[in-house]
Amino acid sequence: MYSEARLELAGLGSILLIAGSEEALQQFKNITTTFIVDSLNDFKEELVNYPRLK
Repeated sequence: MYSEARLELAGLGSILLIAGSEEALQQFKNITTTFIVDSLNDFKEELVNYPRLK
């Protein structure tokens, strides 16, 4: 559980469920792609240089 974000996560096979209040889930409503990485710090360079995030 990600209590500081007021979210609950559950994995069911290849599906990830994210539960929470409408307010807590709002930040995820437009997500179209998810990456699973070992470390956000290691992936930071890719994120910073991604054209759609600039």
